[in-house]
Amino acid sequence: MDRDRSPEKSPKKGAVLKSRPFRLLHQLISITHIDFNAKRIVAYTELQIKLLSPDTRNIRLNCKQCKIFGVTIDDEIDAEFSLVDPTLDICQGEKKKKNLDFFSNQNATLSKLTSADRGEGELTITLPTRPRSPSLTSLHNSVTTRSHSGDIVKLGVEFVVENPQAGLYFVLPASEDDKKKGPSAKKSLAERGCYLFSGGPENSSRLWFPCVDSYAESCPWNIEITVDKDLTAVSCGQLLSTALTPDDTHKVFSYELTIPTCASHIAIAVGPFEVFTDPNMNEMVHYCLPRLLPSMKHATSYVHQVFEFCEEYLSDRYPYSIYRQVFVDQTFVDLASYATLSIINCKYLSPKHIIDTHILSRSIMARGVCQQFFTCYLRPGSWDDTWIAYGISSYLHGLWYRKYFGNNEHRYQIYQQMSQVTTFERQQRPIVLVSPKEAFYVNQNFHFQPLFPQTCSEEYNNMRALKAHLVVRMLEDRIGQQALAQVFNKMLTLAASFAASKEYEAWSGLLLTTEDFLKGINTVTVKDIQPFFQKWVNSGGHARFKARFGYNRKKNTVELGLEQEVSTKNCIPYAGPFPLSVQELDGATKHIVLVEENTTKYDVVCHSKTRRHKKKRTPIWTGEEMDIDLNDADPDCPVLWIKLDPDLTVIRTITFDQPDYQLLFLVRHERDIVAQLAGIEALDALPTAVTKTVLNAVFENEKQFYRVRLAAAEALVSLTNKLTQSGTPWSSPPPLYPFYKRLFFVRLPNLVTAGVPVTSNIIQRNDFRDLVKYFIQREVPVIMARLRNSKGECPTEIITLLLDMWKYNENRKNFYSDSYYRAALIEAVGETFTESAGTLSMSDDPKIQFEQLSNLTKLSMENVFRALNHEKKLPSHQYVITIACLNVFRKMHRLGILPVEWCVRLYKEYTHPILYRDVRIAAFGHLADHLHTTAKVVPDHGLMDFLLTAAQTDFDSSVRHGVLRHLIEKPPFTIENAKPEDCALSSVDLVERLWNWMNSAEPYDSRIRCDLVDLYYRLYGRKRPAPVPMPMLGMTLNLKDGKATLSDAVKEECQPTSSPAQAKTMEEPFSGEPVPLNHINNGNEVLADGFSGFDESRDGSSFVPSTSRGHKRSSEHEVSTNLAGNAKSPSIKEERADGEEHEPSHHKKKKKHKHKHKHHKKHKSHDRDDERPEVL
Repeated sequence: MDRDRSPEKSPKKGAVLKSRPFRLLHQLISITHIDFNAKRIVAYTELQIKLLSPDTRNIRLNCKQCKIFGVTIDDEIDAEFSLVDPTLDICQGEKKKKNLDFFSNQNATLSKLTSADRGEGELTITLPTRPRSPSLTSLHNSVTTRSHSGDIVKLGVEFVVENPQAGLYFVLPASEDDKKKGPSAKKSLAERGCYLFSGGPENSSRLWFPCVDSYAESCPWNIEITVDKDLTAVSCGQLLSTALTPDDTHKVFSYELTIPTCASHIAIAVGPFEVFTDPNMNEMVHYCLPRLLPSMKHATSYVHQVFEFCEEYLSDRYPYSIYRQVFVDQTFVDLASYATLSIINCKYLSPKHIIDTHILSRSIMARGVCQQFFTCYLRPGSWDDTWIAYGISSYLHGLWYRKYFGNNEHRYQIYQQMSQVTTFERQQRPIVLVSPKEAFYVNQNFHFQPLFPQTCSEEYNNMRALKAHLVVRMLEDRIGQQALAQVFNKMLTLAASFAASKEYEAWSGLLLTTEDFLKGINTVTVKDIQPFFQKWVNSGGHARFKARFGYNRKKNTVELGLEQEVSTKNCIPYAGPFPLSVQELDGATKHIVLVEENTTKYDVVCHSKTRRHKKKRTPIWTGEEMDIDLNDADPDCPVLWIKLDPDLTVIRTITFDQPDYQLLFLVRHERDIVAQLAGIEALDALPTAVTKTVLNAVFENEKQFYRVRLAAAEALVSLTNKLTQSGTPWSSPPPLYPFYKRLFFVRLPNLVTAGVPVTSNIIQRNDFRDLVKYFIQREVPVIMARLRNSKGECPTEIITLLLDMWKYNENRKNFYSDSYYRAALIEAVGETFTESAGTLSMSDDPKIQFEQLSNLTKLSMENVFRALNHEKKLPSHQYVITIACLNVFRKMHRLGILPVEWCVRLYKEYTHPILYRDVRIAAFGHLADHLHTTAKVVPDHGLMDFLLTAAQTDFDSSVRHGVLRHLIEKPPFTIENAKPEDCALSSVDLVERLWNWMNSAEPYDSRIRCDLVDLYYRLYGRKRPAPVPMPMLGMTLNLKDGKATLSDAVKEECQPTSSPAQAKTMEEPFSGEPVPLNHINNGNEVLADGFSGFDESRDGSSFVPSTSRGHKRSSEHEVSTNLAGNAKSPSIKEERADGEEHEPSHHKKKKKHKHKHKHHKKHKSHDRDDERPEVL
């Protein structure tokens, strides 16, 4: 790297490193005391840095929610320091603007002020000006060379973190003995099961220790943790020693991480863990909470295979000497990867007898292993480069997933991911992997700026990770899988040499940047893929194709027409190779056409000729030969069906107009599940008896992939309901019913009707050894329950079948648990309820009046209530039956079968903090759904306050996040009806509550703050909320013409705020401009932009809180706004020089107004009510 370049011309990685006047050589973290009851840690950190310039006087570190006791230099000098966190108040005292454009601009601007990538930070340490002691010149000769004339400085920071809101999580399970009097009745920390762990959003290490919280700054680490002697401390690196303190009450765990690592990938976990060393790989150790050891042994028994696969594919060894997995509860995310350490939610510790979560459990642990290679070891150079880590680790995980779960399951996951990405871009906004200029987000109507991890919406970042995976797969198709593996191997090989170097300049070789990735591909393949990156990495959107074809008998060719819909929202033109597969009578052939224009026609040569009255088995691409009935086919066309982009090599959506018979052939005889699923979706628009026959044949064919069979069953039910609604007579038995009974019910001996064995109403004993058969048995009842006869009711046969399945369920001789199977039966019972089932009176009496319901509805409800009561004594795995019962109650609640008040009380009871997290989130979701459906008719202010209070005060961050996401998905009102007269829940008080909450009440948990931004946008849009009155100072008087007009600012506020759907097509600038650093004044004077001031240090680079009181904003005119809601128009008032106010006549007003503007800057208001608070 050329380190002499200026930051403006150097690559991103060099610019990030040059922005800091020092380089980090080593850091020590020593946690000397942990108080679980007070939720406090007392710690000390020591940073050894090399100054790059002898004129450096200020060292900036990232530090939030830490109380600093003192800072020392070289263990001798007490240094001056200041701790300023401008994100404590995003709006910096501005109280009038309530639009998201202003908030997003301010949030991004303040994030720049604390961004470590820009050399900034919250903690500023001032170095002494006197000459330093030369005793430290050889302190780090073993680590770095004495190039340049910089000094090595050792900074020591003593700090305490008390009752943290994010970043560090204390979990203290409730203990009955704690309520007893006397110290002898209290249990130890290990007996109580207390534990803590670190975690949080990206770049959140600053929340629990001072550091340079940047991906680009790395160094070796030493971590010392002093804990109670009954507890175990886990951290990153190799465990050097475990020693007792002199009083034999505590233990000190010492860890060392020699490979340079950034602070964002450092974590700790302390608790009464049970330890298990993997017998297949001694370098891997697993930790879990008490009584979970058997489940952990089973769930982690395969992890060593993931290491073997990754090392074989990458042709390189695991870069670290140890790997640990810690399983705890109440995690911030399900999987958090750090250097040599993964912190995983303990719900993925599946016991042997639970088969429903095995795939998910293995998948998430495998992802943690893959992220050790490409996220922790090779880490992104900046926030923009995180897409590379996301994409490569997901790609590596996908290859492992395909090997161990099969190609069909892997292709299904890719199909789902592409559907999610294209749907998100079509409905919301484009996904850009590398952040372009800020103006891009303005033009695309982003209500947030994803330039920093603290300002990026979690939903958008999740979609960004999915698209990164799809882009890497596209890259594999462009250069080849083997070449891509060589690129990865080259990156790891170079990184190993950089990691072993003692030169700190070489440590930047461990960074993944977009430029270096592009160069690596060019070096290995000698291909220029810059246009590919420009299209799919630096831009957002996806391709959208419409296709149709015709057969030319004379030329024996297929005339294929491809049209791209570039005018559709977030759709981009595609240019490049486009694969397709043509299934002919004599076999399948693959073709690649080159797409260069938006509308293109191609001639694809056929290899088969038409054959009439000839019966011959048709081979398909798998090698199988199919007997296809060609009676309904075109006798002059040898093409049976066509597949476009069958391998999902382009991020696209395709609308393909094929003849009906070809769609039917495709669904019935093809073995490519992606094409089959797309064909089944297309058949939804073809409700005919032939379609029903084909879908039923696909469902009953055991050779088909089970997900295709389930998709065919869902389509069959949907088509049957459409035909019934259109007037087709209802025929018995219902679809799916006969096959399901033959497969899972007891057959009566020696009884056959029409060649089909007769079955009883008793289901067979459960035997879940065949997984495919189990998934069919579990999911089909839910699908069948959605059938409706000509009366709009669920057929009696289906309801009776479900009741018999619940009644005669026998699982005693089955090794596997039937918890998820019984939960699916309860969900199926809920699907049978319709509006015609009966409506109860809305009384407060909790006793349900069963006389108003039909007999089958009574029996169904009794089963649901019985299952819920049984769950209290013998809970199912992860309380899945409780969640299913709550879902059924919500269905009956919507249909009016259950009283509203009773259901709301029930949901609130299941939000109690002592209950399981998933149960609580489900109950909160039902409350949000109830509020969503009744807000316009019967607005419930108490329920709205209950949900917002839970999201604001709950102890579990994930529950708070879940509540807000439910409100975002199902808001009580939207921007279209946000006026108070349209919805009583929309009020100024609600606006103030949400605004103040996201402005200053969530300074540490950026995920919650971004959720609040999403909720605010969902309710009120980007502009001024409807309940907020018009801004003041909005009238401009034209003295020449004698006319009064609204100012431009008020005109912008008066523009109707578009809905989230309408906002996609608008292009509006942000109303608030980012405030440059030189606009921040000395003192606490309030600026016109809404900032309160900072004090600048002499070098103009450090900001500390001002101690002076703030001056007031000058004002000459006030617009009196009537908040009471009466019809009086606002009056324009003037302020005399002596402070009196009067209502002037028209001519006097013009004269006084002219005088006022002439001396505008001489008048200042000293109203104490407009003082801005100081920044702490």
